[in-house]
Order: sequence, then C-alpha cells, then structure tokens
Amino acid sequence: MAIGGGRDFPRDATSREAWLARVTALCEGDRYRAITLLDRYGTRGEAVARHCAGMNAGGACRQRPLDSLAGYRVGEIDFACRFERVEHLADVLFRRLPIALAGLLDSAVIEEVATLCSGALAWSEDHCRDEIDRVREIAMRTHGVSLAPVVDDTTAGATELPLSPSGSVPRKGPSSTQESAS
Repeated sequence: MAIGGGRDFPRDATSREAWLARVTALCEGDRYRAITLLDRYGTRGEAVARHCAGMNAGGACRQRPLDSLAGYRVGEIDFACRFERVEHLADVLFRRLPIALAGLLDSAVIEEVATLCSGALAWSEDHCRDEIDRVREIAMRTHGVSLAPVVDDTTAGATELPLSPSGSVPRKGPSSTQESAS
C-alpha cells in the first residue's frame, strides 16, 4: 500500500508525462523543476508546486530560489513548515527535507531557512536565534560537524569553506594518506 508521495505514483511513461505536464505548468513551465519535485517528494510534489505557485501576503513569489540553496524554493520551506508538522528548524533541515542528508547544510543555509521558518511559524527573533543555536549544537553533537555563524568580514576576504562530515575543511588534491603513482 503506497502512502504519502508514493500514492498514485506514475507507474508508466504515459502517466509520468501527464504528471510532469500538470506540475510543469505550476512551475512556470520549468520541466526540470517538476522532475526535481517528483524525485524529491513523489506525487506530493504536486501539492508543493501548487503551494509554490501561490503568492504570499507580502507579494514575494514562492517560486523564488533560496539565496543559499538554489535547488530549493521559498515556497518549499513554507510548505514544509505549514503542512509537515514542523516545530523546530532541525525538523526542516534534518528530517522533512533532504538538505543535511545531501551535504548541503552550511551556516548560510541555516540562517536563511531559519528566517523563512520564522515567518511561516510566527517565531520571535529570540526563538529563531535559539533554533539556529540548537541546529548548530545538533550538527556538532550528533553529526560531528561544526557550523559556525556566518562572519561578515569583507576586509579579510574570508569565506566559509564547506566542511566534511568529520568537521574538517576538505583539502584539494591527493590526501596525505594516498600513495602517489610512480
């Protein structure tokens, strides 16, 4: 018995094309986006696309990609908050969406998604900051990844480097443990 995004999943090319045509229309003609939603959410992707196609009260388009995570839309985060029993920022980043699982979690993502969750869930600024701190603590304690706050240091030209699962900065080139071919 199929549940959630597996319910009514297209089982053949004809039904897949029909689903993609419907959802592509909701995605402003972006077929790649419709495919992404089917891959990410199964048939529940149509509800996500329908939600993203709407406009919020402030007039900002829910189809807008996140600044920190171009593969996700503002409306996806909003949808997860409103319809997926989200209570905490960690619910979105670690459980409801495959952001952390896909290795896409960094400080900029945490900050931006927290801001979107805050709007959808009516968090105070203090509550939002507590959620951000909790996610950083979970990342370190549970996954061994340090996600320091974004530092606005334009004079030093420093940029945050992505961390490996062990929390260290990945090195370019061969590892010191690899033997060179002679």
